[in-house]
Amino acid sequence: MYFPKLDFKLNKTYESLLKDFTVEEIATMPLEELFEYITKVSRHIVSSKDLAEKIQSLAKNALRLSPNPSNTLRLSIVSTIELIQHYEKQINLVKKEISKLIKRIPNTLTTVKGIGDITAAGIIAEIGDINRFRNASALASYAGLVWNIKQSGNYKSENTQLTKKANKYLRTYLGQQIH
Repeated sequence: MYFPKLDFKLNKTYESLLKDFTVEEIATMPLEELFEYITKVSRHIVSSKDLAEKIQSLAKNALRLSPNPSNTLRLSIVSTIELIQHYEKQINLVKKEISKLIKRIPNTLTTVKGIGDITAAGIIAEIGDINRFRNASALASYAGLVWNIKQSGNYKSENTQLTKKANKYLRTYLGQQIH
């Protein structure tokens, strides 16, 4: 809302900038001071004066709540950033716990390139006891990795799509989207 023309993903540099300054402060801050701030909070990963100039230019043209500026929007943004940070920490704690638990379950899924602990845990959770499937075809069908059969009499279509009947979570873990 502050910078509608700035296309960026929320990262630590932008989080700090939005939490520490109002749009008005960014717009009127000496460019060198803004540049030094960005360099400091990004731990010298971002050190572009062009970025400081772009942010300041956008701040000058950003949403202004005048003639009586209010901190309501800024408070809302800061609260949202803090919620996102909180949820990210919680998600990381859960992922760490899942990684610990998956190592206790005998499996070879994590040896497959691209399958990590979280994906392996999801696949195992969705399949459950693999012995409940009579064969590999039954498991493939459960995962939605089979093609629809379109035939009538002697005609059999060669242009078929993957079935949409599937365990959507398992199919997602396996990298397929159900449309």
